Amino acid sequence: MKLVRNWRRVLARAWSARLALVNALVMAAGTYWFALANIVPPLPFFLIGIGLAIAPAVARIIRQEDLHRDP
Repeated sequence: MKLVRNWRRVLARAWSARLALVNALVMAAGTYWFALANIVPPLPFFLIGIGLAIAPAVARIIRQEDLHRDP
């Protein structure tokens, strides 16, 4: 496995990378669920987590014009 030639640009502009990072933050917040229990109801928290888990895969297969332009 090799990194793509412009991996820094892809990492900065790819929605799949951005969404994966947001998903990681939401999942990390789940670790502190007891602190969030009175702020965020369980169902919306769960649905947001599921949506963010699926979103990077969807973003990965959609053509992102910013990634295909020359710098």
